[in-house]
Amino acid sequence: MPRAYRPTAADAGRRLHVVVSASSAGYTTASAESTTTDRVLLGVAELAKPTVSGRAVLGKTLHAHVASFAPAGGTPSYRWLRGHEPIPGAHDATYVLQPDDVGHRVHVQVTLQADHWVPATARSLSTTEVRTVPVLHARTSIRHGRVHLRLRVVSPGLEEAPTGTARAWRSGRNLGGFTILDGRGARLLAPMRAGTHAITVVYRGGPLETTRRISVTVTVP
Repeated sequence: MPRAYRPTAADAGRRLHVVVSASSAGYTTASAESTTTDRVLLGVAELAKPTVSGRAVLGKTLHAHVASFAPAGGTPSYRWLRGHEPIPGAHDATYVLQPDDVGHRVHVQVTLQADHWVPATARSLSTTEVRTVPVLHARTSIRHGRVHLRLRVVSPGLEEAPTGTARAWRSGRNLGGFTILDGRGARLLAPMRAGTHAITVVYRGGPLETTRRISVTVTVP
């Protein structure tokens, strides 16, 4: 009787034990039963290092990809992390970036589970720091025949009010630039002829802000 046994695929999910019997002439045969093993597993699951696609910009969607994994019938599960902290409720293959992500790097952790296999976990590389998308509010008025432009900037996710520069354009003509401090700035624009004009205002903020623009229409008397 062999003293060793190599489990097979048919044993997957089962617990094994051995019964040993001893006999000798003139003695009563005795048997003893071992404790049971843990459930038999088929091996350790494997998966390729996950990758993340998508722009690291507030409101954009990140997509997790796993090029290959084994066994083929395994089920991947996802956990998105902001820095080293799990993001509550972020357990899908996609994730929409939120204001709390601004200024942080995001990555995904994928775990592959399959019946009768040891789970495997792998993490992707982190994104670049997530940038916010400024919201611009422009207002105009007429002062001494010239357009006075006021701009208010709100950048969700930033701890401090935005600081940057703004510049106004009309049909490719530079009407003047100004500084945005604490989210606000104003400028008396270069003279324009009487009539209705479309003005484009371009805002450029800090490294955690995307460039934004807004168009306003103004009538010069």
